[in-house]
Amino acid sequence: MGGLKIRITPLEMLSYSLARELRDGEIAFVGQGHPIVAACLAKKFFAPRLKILMEGGIYGSEPYRPPWHIADLTATKGCLMLTDFAGVFLSILSRGFVDVG
Repeated sequence: MGGLKIRITPLEMLSYSLARELRDGEIAFVGQGHPIVAACLAKKFFAPRLKILMEGGIYGSEPYRPPWHIADLTATKGCLMLTDFAGVFLSILSRGFVDVG
């Protein structure tokens, strides 16, 4: 059985599986690490209208690479809103404006 053989780590598979669960047009609240990677992967390949909300206060960005952390300034490219940690939890999450996360 020929074909391309690649090794995928369990964490890479986790990110891919999560990315496939995110739907186009949803608002996803993501934390640091693999959730951010999965959201960026979903936006790039599966759900181009996905809006990403990071716990650091960045919403609706068009990151050119997965951010290193929740307040990475490279993630502000094209963002719709910047707020602080309290703004995310008190104004957005507590009022039910998030679909998944």
